[in-house]
Amino acid sequence: MRTLIIIFLGMAIVWPGVYFLVPMAGYPLKMWALLVAASVAALYAGLFVFLGENLIEDIVKTVLFLIIAGIIWFSSPKAGFLIICVLLAGVTGTVLNFINKKING
Repeated sequence: MRTLIIIFLGMAIVWPGVYFLVPMAGYPLKMWALLVAASVAALYAGLFVFLGENLIEDIVKTVLFLIIAGIIWFSSPKAGFLIICVLLAGVTGTVLNFINKKING
């Protein structure tokens, strides 16, 4: 039950974070694209907690996805908002997964 609460907490932190940070960073996205990006980032953060791997594996996954987002950003500067999405979701998911491991033992 605690794991489900932490998964929901991760999604509840990431979704508004992406929803408000991407426009504040200056990326003019249409509303549907912003909603999809925020939802996918929230699912990504929830998956970090759901999969429940150790800290090193979560950091490696975050770095890998940041590299992929950086390559996409390099090919199209308009896709730079992916860096924000991946960074926020990866860090939030990693931290909450670590907290979940400590709480549940």
